Amino acid sequence: MTSNQSFFCGVQCVVYQQPGKASVLLGRRFQTSGHGLWALPGGHVEFNESPIITARRELLEETGLFGVTARLGPTFFTYTTETPYAHVPVVFEDVRGKAHAMRDEHFSEVRFFPLDKLPRRLFEPSRRTLATLGSPLHTALLGQSHASFLKIDMAVVDAEPSGESCTILLFRDVKRTTLVATRVRRQRSGHDVKQAHFSDFDAAVRRLDGLVRRRLEDHYLVTDVSGDLTVDGVHEILPNAGKMRMISDVLIRRLVEDDQFRHAFADQLDRADPPPQPVSVPARQLVLFDV
Repeated sequence: MTSNQSFFCGVQCVVYQQPGKASVLLGRRFQTSGHGLWALPGGHVEFNESPIITARRELLEETGLFGVTARLGPTFFTYTTETPYAHVPVVFEDVRGKAHAMRDEHFSEVRFFPLDKLPRRLFEPSRRTLATLGSPLHTALLGQSHASFLKIDMAVVDAEPSGESCTILLFRDVKRTTLVATRVRRQRSGHDVKQAHFSDFDAAVRRLDGLVRRRLEDHYLVTDVSGDLTVDGVHEILPNAGKMRMISDVLIRRLVEDDQFRHAFADQLDRADPPPQPVSVPARQLVLFDV
């Protein structure tokens, strides 16, 4: 079982083509994981490096560009390896030089792609970075803000394939904290959205904790956690996060595709208190909170 207390960290370097920021720089990965896929420049954060320092180093090594000014985007986690991986997007507002694939690095070529015509064969962490940065929610609530936020995606597992999913977001800015909860019912069009503002951060955290716990009691699984909070910040908000268990997305796909297995799993959830320990398989992991 993978521990959420140990993870690797890397950066995703985002360079938009000026003016207009309508295109983004990608490289074709070569002789490394994801060979042949297009990806943002990036790499591992080394000991005593900050993400921005790492991003400047990796951008120069892989593309020949020197990053001048930069800002951090929302961190997210992937679980494709035995140890989870934290990805920190670094958006460069100003770069110097001309982009080209550097010799003895992991790109065979680099070029700008329009954001509305990205290549289909896109490295998954890069796809998630660009999707998050380009989402209307991120643009509206975080585009001009230095807010920290936590995003929790959840989905219910029941015997029928109808089901529900929800997203809970906590935005912490200087003056107030905003809590947004959305719920999608697959058999209905549209989704429900509730939003509340708090001047007291602790009150917002109590509401967040209550929302998550109620969903867990209704047999929701936590399918993704992301945000730009530090690990310490997440544990400050959700002190029980250290008790997280890991399950495989192979299990999630099987629940969607195999009616008989879904019925058996839903029946097991109904009988179990607390919910059963999922089967561990060596694949991408998702998070299940203990109740």
